[in-house]
Amino acid sequence: MAGTQSSDLRFDVPLYTLAEASKYLVVPRPTLTTWTGTNDGLSPG
Repeated sequence: MAGTQSSDLRFDVPLYTLAEASKYLVVPRPTLTTWTGTNDGLSPG
């Protein structure tokens, strides 16, 4: 296999912020913050 998961940008570059994901999924942002393990709650984890 040519690449690994660690070198694949699809796994490194977020498609949505936590705020956007929270809105689309109808899940409170603090819940997504907990699930993703981020500290600031503003950027995907």
